[in-house]
Amino acid sequence: MKQIIENLYVGSMDDYNALGPAIVNFAILGACKEPLHRRYAKIQGAEQEGYTGRSMPKDEPEYLYAERSHALYLNLIDARTKDFIPKEVIDKALYFIGKEKLFGRKVLIVCNKGESRSPAIAFMYLIKCGEIDIDDFCSFKDTEDYFRQVYYPAYKPGDGMREFTKYYWEERKYGY
Repeated sequence: MKQIIENLYVGSMDDYNALGPAIVNFAILGACKEPLHRRYAKIQGAEQEGYTGRSMPKDEPEYLYAERSHALYLNLIDARTKDFIPKEVIDKALYFIGKEKLFGRKVLIVCNKGESRSPAIAFMYLIKCGEIDIDDFCSFKDTEDYFRQVYYPAYKPGDGMREFTKYYWEERKYGY
């Protein structure tokens, strides 16, 4: 687990599991379908959280994300293309981080390895909150290299997360 800025951390499922009882000191953003969304999302009418089978039915209210007290679990895979990354999921994640930080909580963003989804979301949050001023950079690659050098050297986004993050950067930079 690595602290990115004050009260914002990025890590892997190993980091998440190693927290043990200290997990109560963090708001958790689970940026992975497996195992967190599968474990905590609840199908309507079910007695307990979690689901089995290939995926949760798309018509379920918690299909995209499951929000709990100081936790948000995303139905997010490390896709090959941004087309499989719903913008609504990323928008909700960025809102969640801002909200939890506003209340002074430490936020831990986790995905399976801590290399793609969780740092990509942290990267987008740093852009959104102005910690990284994209106007200081000529290209997405320059901004991405800066994030990797200054904030999170282990950043190795999958193709879909990188493509989505670039889309987010372009949307912020050029307003489209």
